[in-house]
Amino acid sequence: MLNRLVYVSEIRREHPVDIQEIVSSAAQFNLTRNVTGALRFDGDHFIQLLEGAASILSHIFDTRIIPATSHQNIKFLALKPCKERVFKDWSMAYLSENGHERDIAQKFMAEEGFNPRNCTADDIVNLLCFLEESRQRNAKEAIL
Repeated sequence: MLNRLVYVSEIRREHPVDIQEIVSSAAQFNLTRNVTGALRFDGDHFIQLLEGAASILSHIFDTRIIPATSHQNIKFLALKPCKERVFKDWSMAYLSENGHERDIAQKFMAEEGFNPRNCTADDIVNLLCFLEESRQRNAKEAIL
């Protein structure tokens, strides 16, 4: 059965973060385990969504995510069944922070300053899906 895991965390400033290394390592690891997903980093927070078998997602969370030195204050939001993958083409999509994405994230929150720690798992899934759709539209427009 397909499941979705969602969490948010905060950067651990005392440890240098190489976001490209994190994404590359996760993509390679996930590829061999039939796991897909997305990571968003805004300079302060990590937002991650993973899709796959519940046992594998739990293992990844316990052995790779929790012990990672790049972040702290991990807030587990959900591990629940889902009907389909929203990031089926990505072993690990990276949704970077830019002005356009920041504006989109702000629209998902009524308060000033987007804070993913105040989001539900469904809010996070909707935000990441919307960001991915926006990125795909922008890529198509750039080709035209």
